[in-house]
Amino acid sequence: MSVKSAGLIGERLTVADPEKRLVVTPILEPLTQLRPGEASIDLRLGVRFTVSRRGKLGEVDTNDPGFDVLFASVQETYYVPIGSSFVLHPNHFALGETLEYIRMPSDLMAYVVTRSSWGRHGLVIATAIGVHPEYSGVLTLELRNLADVPLRLYPGRRILQLFLHEFERASGERRVTPSPYEGGTRPGAGLFAREANEMEPISRFADLDKYPLKE
Repeated sequence: MSVKSAGLIGERLTVADPEKRLVVTPILEPLTQLRPGEASIDLRLGVRFTVSRRGKLGEVDTNDPGFDVLFASVQETYYVPIGSSFVLHPNHFALGETLEYIRMPSDLMAYVVTRSSWGRHGLVIATAIGVHPEYSGVLTLELRNLADVPLRLYPGRRILQLFLHEFERASGERRVTPSPYEGGTRPGAGLFAREANEMEPISRFADLDKYPLKE
């Protein structure tokens, strides 16, 4: 798949055909966020952060159908206005968001990558880095501090890059189900409890009695 240059990304932001148009808004500094000759667009850190309260639960069973609700019950979301900061302590995990709202056209997908200047200070902003074609919403950022000192993060700073790739479907192929995260406007936790039934096919293995699954 070819990677789009900053110039081609800029063209996709203004193309007349709505099916081909890439939406990234707001772009506050076009020449800074889309640097000529490079291969990405910079995005900014948003104003909401979600963290889990420690000590509320001994564990959360990820195979429990009520996992999503239970996990959400131990999470708190904080609004950090522009000009204020959020402290991410060493080895702590928090969900953040992009300041920008994006909408991907059907023939483009993207990878989310930490800007190297932040990565060299220990910040990781995404472990699930793919953005599918036709996705719309803010991006949830999985923030982790790998450094030995706390990092003070300021909403509005450019901390990540989107690398855009062309995407081609087979003839007649269409997307059947949208992402459960589509249209999101705030950082959201994973919604995989609905996938608990994916264990059912494994239970039909003929040799399951001989080789039982271990706890």
